[in-house]
Amino acid sequence: MSIPSVGTTKAYQYAAVLTIAGSDPSGGAGIQADMKTFSSLGCYGMTVITALTAQNTVGVQAVHSPPVEFLEQQLKSIFEDIAINAIKIGMLGTIEVIHKVADCLKAYKQSNSNTPVVVDPVMFAKSGYQLIQNDAIQSLKNEILPLATILTPNIHEACHLLGRETIKNESDMEKAAFSILDLGPEAVIVKGGTLHNEAFTLVGRDCLVIKGDPHPHWLKSERVNTTNLHGTGCTFSAAIASFLAKEPNVLAAVEKAKKYISNAIIEGAKYEIGHGKGPVHHFHSVWQQENFTQKAFSEINSLYEKIQRLPFLNELAAGSLPDKRFAFYIMQDHLFLLDRAKAFEILASKAPTQELAEYLTKLSKLSQQGAEQIFKKYSLPVPPKETLQKSEACKHYTETMLETASKRTCNEGLVFLLPCTLLYQMIAETMQPGAQCPAPYRLWIETYSSPDRREKVETMVSIVDQAVARSSYDEIQNLKALFAEASKLEYNFWNDTSDLES
Repeated sequence: MSIPSVGTTKAYQYAAVLTIAGSDPSGGAGIQADMKTFSSLGCYGMTVITALTAQNTVGVQAVHSPPVEFLEQQLKSIFEDIAINAIKIGMLGTIEVIHKVADCLKAYKQSNSNTPVVVDPVMFAKSGYQLIQNDAIQSLKNEILPLATILTPNIHEACHLLGRETIKNESDMEKAAFSILDLGPEAVIVKGGTLHNEAFTLVGRDCLVIKGDPHPHWLKSERVNTTNLHGTGCTFSAAIASFLAKEPNVLAAVEKAKKYISNAIIEGAKYEIGHGKGPVHHFHSVWQQENFTQKAFSEINSLYEKIQRLPFLNELAAGSLPDKRFAFYIMQDHLFLLDRAKAFEILASKAPTQELAEYLTKLSKLSQQGAEQIFKKYSLPVPPKETLQKSEACKHYTETMLETASKRTCNEGLVFLLPCTLLYQMIAETMQPGAQCPAPYRLWIETYSSPDRREKVETMVSIVDQAVARSSYDEIQNLKALFAEASKLEYNFWNDTSDLES
C-alpha cells in the first residue's frame, strides 16, 4: 500500500459533522459534549452556537441567546465552505432561533438533500430546568421536525411534543413514537428514562420506529447505578450523527450509538467531578485504559497480599520449610501440571486462529514436560504411581480447570489459566532467599523469577488481553470473576501445603 506524500495530495476526506446547539461551559452537555463525541468516534466536528448557558453539574443558572443575525452568519460560514456529512441539532430555545435555523437548513438541503439531520429536541436539562420557551415548542414541531432524518426525544420531551401528560409503559412509548413519526421525521427513537418527579421503570429501553417499517425496534442496555448522566441525550444524538456521517443506515447508526452511550455511562460512573450530576465518559474508547489483566488483578489485590503471607512461601524463602512439605507440594504440582497440559490441549482445539492453537499446543507440551521432569529437577525421588494422590485443594482446582476448559469458551479457559502463570512469577520475584535456603528451594525461586520466564508470562498476558479486548462489559465482568475464582483456587493450593503437618 502506497502512502501519499504529505501536502501533495488530497487522499483523505473527513467525516464532517456539524452541531447546531447550545453551549455548556461545564463540558458535559451541549456542543462541548457533541464535539467530544464526534472526536471520539473519528469525525471532524464543527459548531454553530444557538445559546450560551451558565450551567454546571448542579444545574442551569442562566441562558443567553446571541442575536439571530449572528447565528445566521455562523451557519453561512460553514455551509459555504465545508462539505458536511451529517448535522446534529440540539438546543433551539426561542421562536426566532427556530425560524432562522429552519430557513438556513431548508436552503442548504435544496442542494444537499442527502445530508442526514439528527434532531435532539432539547427542552429540559437533567436538573429539570426548561431550556425552550413554551411558545417555541409548536414552531419546533412545525419547522424542524419535518427536516429530521431522526428525532431523539426522551419520554418527557415526547409527552410535550404530543401534548400528553405521561407515558407509563412500553405500549405508550411505542404509540408515542409512531405518533411523533406523523409529525414529519423519517425516524423517531423515544428514549426510556426517568420523568422529572415521576418514577419510570424503562431505564435503558429505547423504542425506534422508522417510516415505512410497521415494526418497532427496541434497544436495551443494562441499568447503571450512577448519577453521572449529564449530557446523555446530547451525546447519544451526536453519536447517531457521527455514525450516519459514515454510513447512511438509521438502524445501524442507532444501534452503534446506543452501544457507545451505554459504555460511556458505565465508564463515566467510575469518575467524580462537580457536586451534582456528572458527565458520561465521552472518550472511554480512546483514552489509555488499563488492560484486562491489570483490571482483573486489581480486584484480587487483597487475596494477593494473603498469598504473600502464606507460611509455605515464607518458610520456603527462609529455608525453614520441612522437606516433607516441599515434597508434598512438588507431588501436587506434578499432578496439577498434568491436568494443566490437558486443559491447554482442549483450549487449542477451540482456538479461533491457527496461531493461537499452535501457541496453546506448545503450552500443553511444556506443561507435560514440566510435570515429567519436576521430581528430577528438585532432586526428589519419583513416588510410586499408587501413592500419587491429589489433595482436596488440588482435586477441586484441577476439576474446575478442566471443566472450564471443556464447557466454556476459549477466552474463558485462557483467563482461568492465567492466574497460575502470573502469580508464580509475581510471588517469586518478591521472595528473597535466606542464607540457609536449601538448593532445591533456591532453584524454585530462581526458576519462577527468571527473566526468561517473565518474558513468557508477559507473552501470555498479552495474548489474553488481546483475545478479550473486544469483549462486552458483561463478558468482561464474567472473565474477571473467573480470574478471581482461579486465583482463590491457587491460594487454596498453596495454603493446603502450608496446613500440612510436619
